[in-house]
Amino acid sequence: HIELASRFDGSGLVTEVQHVPELEFIEFTVVTADRPGLFAKLTGVLLVHGMDVLGASINTGLSGRVVDIFRIAHEGDPEVAQRPERWNRMRDALERVLLHGEDVGEMVAKARLRPVRRWRPQVPTEILVDNEISDHFTILDVNSQDRVGALHAIANVLFRLGLSIYLAKITTNVDHILDVFYVTDEAGRKITDAGRIEAIRTAIFAGLRELAEREEAAAT
Repeated sequence: HIELASRFDGSGLVTEVQHVPELEFIEFTVVTADRPGLFAKLTGVLLVHGMDVLGASINTGLSGRVVDIFRIAHEGDPEVAQRPERWNRMRDALERVLLHGEDVGEMVAKARLRPVRRWRPQVPTEILVDNEISDHFTILDVNSQDRVGALHAIANVLFRLGLSIYLAKITTNVDHILDVFYVTDEAGRKITDAGRIEAIRTAIFAGLRELAEREEAAAT
C-alpha cells in the first residue's frame, strides 16, 4: 500500500486489484485526494457494480491523500469475479464520478441492484458515539443487519450531515455489519453537542430503516 500510494501524483486516482482465491475475496485499493463525500461516492460505485464489501480500511493522511482498501467477496465463480473487464468498468465509473462530476446518487438510483440475500436472523441496529477514546475524533460505532447497500447508506448519511471521515474500519460478519468511523465536523473538530450527536444517530437509524423497508418491499 505504501508503494501504491507513492505512485499517486496528487491528482486523479491510482487503483489496484489483488486476488486472494484461498480466502475467496478480492482486495481493491483506491488512492486519491480527499474530498467531501469521497467515501459515499466510492461505496456508491461499488454498490452499482454489485460488489459485496466484506471489509474495508479507510485511511486519510495529513497531506490529504486517501488510501481506501476494500475486500470484495467473490460471490460465485471466482473466474468471473476476477475478469479484468469487470474491474475496468468499475474504474471507469470511479473516474466519471471522482474526476468528471457524475452524480453517484443518480447512478445508484438507476442501477438494477443484485437480488436480496436469503433470509437470516434479524440483527437490531445499535449506534454508539464515543468522544473519550480519541483526542481529535468522534467515534461512531454502527452495528446492524447486513443488507445490500447498507455501507453506502451510512456513508451517504454522514456526508449529508457534513461530517468528514478520517478513518474507518468496516467488517461484515455473515448477517451483520460492524462499522467504526472516526469523524469530525465541518471545522475539523469533534462533535460534542448532545443535540447534534442525537441528530446523527437518528439520521443513521432512519437511513438504515429506509433501506430495510425497500428490501422488504422488493422481497414481497
